[in-house]
Amino acid sequence: MFYELRTYICTPGRLHAVVERFEHPVLGIFHELGIQTIGFWSSEADGKSELIYLLKWSSEAERAEKMEAFQKDPRWLDAKLSSERDGPIVESFSAKTLKPTTFSGLQ
Repeated sequence: MFYELRTYICTPGRLHAVVERFEHPVLGIFHELGIQTIGFWSSEADGKSELIYLLKWSSEAERAEKMEAFQKDPRWLDAKLSSERDGPIVESFSAKTLKPTTFSGLQ
């Protein structure tokens, strides 16, 4: 089991669009596909707006299978296209794998 910390650096002034896209339809698609979310946070510092979230995975195989299904989902593809009609809403993206220590509260 591991966690994945995902960070989206938003295009200036577009954090609200990224949040809206997650609210509708991304979270629903995640739920249907069994992608377990732990939490979401936003941050605005040093002139940058970020959406940060944490996912929980049982294995790398589970992650690969479910993320592939998500990326092919027509609702996601439509939402991405329509939310970026006026230009990109995400400037950059990063993901980190986090493995809990033996003393972590999240196991």
